[in-house]
Amino acid sequence: TSGQSSEGSGYPTLMYSANLALAYLPDKAPITIDTSAFDDDLELRWRDPADAEEVPGGTIRNGGIHTLTPPRSGDWIMILETIQR
Repeated sequence: TSGQSSEGSGYPTLMYSANLALAYLPDKAPITIDTSAFDDDLELRWRDPADAEEVPGGTIRNGGIHTLTPPRSGDWIMILETIQR
């Protein structure tokens, strides 16, 4: 499954596939994600689009609903990628 979702200006924009989810989060907006579509646990990373700094976010277990909030103020890109085992 793949697709995208956007609720307009000021809201998170999400793009996803079977192994990867990317979301643009303006102004440190949180995002709620249902990870049941993924086959494995996920590695979470945050990327600051202003300077490309990447901040690790830990491991997210698949099969549940998670609300994720960027590490600091400003715009962020959320990167969720499946952990291949």
